[in-house]
Amino acid sequence: MTTASILNLLAWVVSAVIAAWLIHDVVRVSRNHDEKDLINAAEMFDDLDPQAAAPAAPSTKEDGR
Repeated sequence: MTTASILNLLAWVVSAVIAAWLIHDVVRVSRNHDEKDLINAAEMFDDLDPQAAAPAAPSTKEDGR
């Protein structure tokens, strides 16, 4: 086996491990959380960010009007 073929095989093995890890994580998250909670997760945390609730400061730049 050449060095290139060993690296190629190693890349395929690493890719397979990452794919298996992603599939495992998807299954784990779907078992632990309701689909409704996952879809609306951003809306639940909108109230917690004080910067998001603060009104925008007026601009000091002249816009030419």
